[in-house]
Amino acid sequence: MKKTEGILFFICLLVAQFTVAQSNTFYIDGSIDAIHNGKTIILTYPSDLDFKEDSTTIVDGKFSFTGRESINNFARIATKEENQDLVLSYALVLEKGNITVLLSDSDSLTRVGGTPINDDLQAFLDFRSEHIGKGKKLKPSENFSQAYIDNYYATEKSFFLRNTTNAFGLYILNCLPNSIFDIALQEISPEERNYPQIKSAIAIRKADNEEVARSKSMIGNKITDFYFFDSNKNEKQISEFIGKDNYLFVEFWASWCGPCVADIPNLKKVYEKYKGKGLQIISVSLDSSRKAWEKALEKHGMPWLQFVTLDDELATNIRRKLHFSGIPYSILLDKDGIVLDVDAGSDDLDLFLEGR
Repeated sequence: MKKTEGILFFICLLVAQFTVAQSNTFYIDGSIDAIHNGKTIILTYPSDLDFKEDSTTIVDGKFSFTGRESINNFARIATKEENQDLVLSYALVLEKGNITVLLSDSDSLTRVGGTPINDDLQAFLDFRSEHIGKGKKLKPSENFSQAYIDNYYATEKSFFLRNTTNAFGLYILNCLPNSIFDIALQEISPEERNYPQIKSAIAIRKADNEEVARSKSMIGNKITDFYFFDSNKNEKQISEFIGKDNYLFVEFWASWCGPCVADIPNLKKVYEKYKGKGLQIISVSLDSSRKAWEKALEKHGMPWLQFVTLDDELATNIRRKLHFSGIPYSILLDKDGIVLDVDAGSDDLDLFLEGR
């Protein structure tokens, strides 16, 4: 009798362990255009302090992955291509349950879902895409109404409040403007505010705000001189370009910076509109690779002066001197080298010059 009870206990223990393992498992059921059959597809996800990769082969327009749940960081699914411009990729959260992923050569058809976090992630991406579409229809002199802006951020905040302790929610929190950021934190519990990644987000926001304040303190003052290099490795000073035109727009970017590259077409339009009316633009790349920089210049064809740091220490010194960390970042100067604005995008530049 005792032997039978011992065996039953052992079996129950195994079943319980298996059930726990099952409950923390994600299953990815993926679909992709059949043209990609035979290609390798890669799942990249965080593991301790590094990232790991799993891979599989696309068969009949299908692929699958399985593993342990990890919701504190985003994972990414991507096709493996020799030409990086052809890579199809999408972000997701490795939440327990059945995750569906559809990758397509058409961005509008690519989707993720199947679990609560990933359903919310896709809903947010659809919401933001709709907002961007509306923004593109606005003229440079037009702005969204305050009611629209208030509703937009209220919707973003609602996404965060449903996802306070996962990677998607933390991403939303970090995107919120300061006023909404503070309100969102007031609406969560003390336990949630003590969540390590939320505490980290609060600390980072505080540091960013202090940096922005230091950056804006330059407005109205003469720019501090700094140097960089041209394509022939000649050292150049920013002071060499001051006074040649009424306005000098200095844009800091890098070949690997998605938002930087995304703004190039619009910046080209602004340049064409005002280049004969006293505007000069120079771009300073923070690339450390000459090859990557030159390849990006060839690809994007920016018709204004191009310079580069090619040295991480020099890039860091420029960031420290001008009080910025992220890119794209810009400084608008008058003909005397006085800072008129900082961290302005191409639309901001257009609006500024339109009234001059």
